[in-house]
Amino acid sequence: LTHALCISTSAIVGRFQLWRVVTGVFAHGGLLHVLLNMVVFLPLGHAMEHAVGTVQFGYLLAVLALVSASIYVTMTYMLAASTIYPAGIHTCVVGISGVILGLIAVECGAPPGGGDGPLPGQRSLLGLVWMPAWAYPWALLLLWQLLMPAASLLGHLSGLMAGQLWASGR
Repeated sequence: LTHALCISTSAIVGRFQLWRVVTGVFAHGGLLHVLLNMVVFLPLGHAMEHAVGTVQFGYLLAVLALVSASIYVTMTYMLAASTIYPAGIHTCVVGISGVILGLIAVECGAPPGGGDGPLPGQRSLLGLVWMPAWAYPWALLLLWQLLMPAASLLGHLSGLMAGQLWASGR
């Protein structure tokens, strides 16, 4: 079932299965995948929804999901066409973690600097090091990929880029 719902460039572009742009966010690779995503999404989502309101938060989620899927499809198509990563067009990505990275990018780009550190505009990475808020989502992406190398780098990068686009449009 997951394979029928995932975001797959070959299925979306080649077979025009546009529903995958939406269903891929809801499908997950298993219970652990859902749990890990929810551990991050619930507190982050609750805080953001409280800050911007339910309707605006729902709109933000929908835009991030659609834009990140579009970026993912575009990137994998271009990488396959250039023969840099031809198999990428057939990969199947699922989950909301890309959207979560997008939300983190939006939150870090929010005025006045989106940070809680000793200086304005700073964030703590796991309580180990302080960094500029703009660098925090990128550091999380790197950390996630180091801890979970089988996770979709392009899927996560697409979500982060969608969040950066949203934050830059403020």
